[in-house]
Amino acid sequence: MTQNPRSLPHSDDCERGLLCSMILSAEVRSECVAQVPSEAFYVPGNRTVFDALCALDQSGSAFDFHLVKKWLADTGKLAEVGGAEGLSSLWSFVPTSANWEFYAELVKEDYQRRNAILQMQACIDRLYNRLSEVRETVVEHVEKTLTKLALDASKVEKAWRAFMLDTLNQIEARTQSQGIIGAQFGVRSLDMAIGGIQPSEYVVICAETSGGKSALALSLIMREAKRGIPVAVFSLEMSPAQVQERMLANDGQLSMKTLRFGLLTEHDFPKLTQSASRVSKLPIHFEEGYNMNIVEVVSRARLLKVRHDIGLVVVDYLQLVSLGSKETSREREIAEISRRLRLLALELKIPVVALSQLNDEGRLRESRAIGHDADTVIHIEDGDSENAFERNIVLKKNRNGQRGETVKLNFYGEFMTFEDVR
Repeated sequence: MTQNPRSLPHSDDCERGLLCSMILSAEVRSECVAQVPSEAFYVPGNRTVFDALCALDQSGSAFDFHLVKKWLADTGKLAEVGGAEGLSSLWSFVPTSANWEFYAELVKEDYQRRNAILQMQACIDRLYNRLSEVRETVVEHVEKTLTKLALDASKVEKAWRAFMLDTLNQIEARTQSQGIIGAQFGVRSLDMAIGGIQPSEYVVICAETSGGKSALALSLIMREAKRGIPVAVFSLEMSPAQVQERMLANDGQLSMKTLRFGLLTEHDFPKLTQSASRVSKLPIHFEEGYNMNIVEVVSRARLLKVRHDIGLVVVDYLQLVSLGSKETSREREIAEISRRLRLLALELKIPVVALSQLNDEGRLRESRAIGHDADTVIHIEDGDSENAFERNIVLKKNRNGQRGETVKLNFYGEFMTFEDVR
């Protein structure tokens, strides 16, 4: 890799100031173990001392100059820190630990800058090398690197015990919401069965043509957007006007027939106006494009995550997305598209929901790999013939709950809504 002629960002004084603060305060030691990764220290000797302080703190042993010196000597690293004299100089480098947070922020910021420089230098090297990869692969790699740097701008690695607070917060959130956290459809029985769609999960909603999959996805989009969660909608089948009509019907309980044929009454106009005002303010980012390829979908989703911090991606629908390159079969093409959507959910750490057609045998159309990739697969099937509105929502795959569970809902296509069967 091409070497950068300038020194990478770092401050020996800030690193030493932080180490001295850790030496002076057991509380600061514990905080730094949880918040600062070893790699944040650029000077090798400083990193070695930090590792020693972390090891002693985590072991719960007594702590003083001689014990730190012994740990370094026992591990053969005392010379790396300048011997006993170099270690001793740290003990009085700063008079107090009061400014440790200032030192920690500067050390972490320099670490992030170094990481960004090295990653971007690697991208530049790949762009110079014409023989290494095709142009699309290189550009996608650069784009992915930029997205990751933007998302990680305020993050650093955490120690294992630091994750416990996140875990406890999740448990508390489940308690307050009666077991459901994550993205929801707003239909109680279905949300309880799934347990909410979690970040990084890939969900597939499938049904026959006009079977209600778009309406179920619409419930999810509307519910999340009304909670203030920015949503990216990739529609390869419907125009913005068609989607907005469905949203108006859903939000204002206005008949689709009334909207499509201009049969609004004086009673309907105020409802339409109020609903339009609400829907227009929702944080929905609509992307339309017939025959959009998966590279474009992924690229736009990354950009929307960086610019608007989207919390959900919905693709309507899977079989209309193209791969953008030649494949030996349509089945393999769809399998690769599904795999990339799965990876997108993991990369952006948000739910990705894709709609899919069923074939004549009631199976996922064109690729069994779709079901393999997904965390949850939702089949919408006809329900009791005596109830024209009833639909069976079958969880063919449910990573967070019971597989094969069937939830009975009423589907009112006129208003684009699903409701619990009462």
